Amino acid sequence: MKRFKVKNLNVLYTEKNDNVEQILQSIPVEKIIFPHQTHSCNIKNITEDLENCDGIYTSDKNIAIGIKTADCGAIVLTDFEKVMVVHAGWRGLLGGILDKAVNLFNKKVDFAFLSPFARSCCYEVKEDFIKNLKPEEKIYLKSKNGKYFFSMEDFIMDKLEPNVEEIKDSKLCTICNTNLYSYRCGDLKDRMLTIAWLDKE
Repeated sequence: MKRFKVKNLNVLYTEKNDNVEQILQSIPVEKIIFPHQTHSCNIKNITEDLENCDGIYTSDKNIAIGIKTADCGAIVLTDFEKVMVVHAGWRGLLGGILDKAVNLFNKKVDFAFLSPFARSCCYEVKEDFIKNLKPEEKIYLKSKNGKYFFSMEDFIMDKLEPNVEEIKDSKLCTICNTNLYSYRCGDLKDRMLTIAWLDKE
């Protein structure tokens, strides 16, 4: 498990071999809430129905929210009054989930965290993926040895940098780091958890 704190924001993410149940029980919050992720672009307040939902947020303190991933990104956004966690896979990114996320803040986002996810070093894509890209999105394709790799990190940073004061990037790739879960590497059921919450004043 990796954990850090910025002002009243707490963030952690789990790794392979972590005792997840023990970690969840040790988080000093009233409750922990996960949405039912479906690779949608829906972002909801925790008070709403969290079926078909890939981003959740709350202004409540001492309530943790989380996302499960295994190659997709988990992105934490906050202005230290509200906290949001977004499940950002390629479908959500191309569908505009990050545009929607930053627009749900009334002002510029103060801080963002990017979890480990599939990076351009390893995230090979085929023609069926490339055909989904708009012409202006093809700048995020990297060509190496006749193969194409998608740079989710560049896509995400280009969306966030104009709207976020400070960005902390784990800079870890789930595909080439063996201590992280990766769907591409055969982890079809197991997932990393990325969890965030705001302390009470």
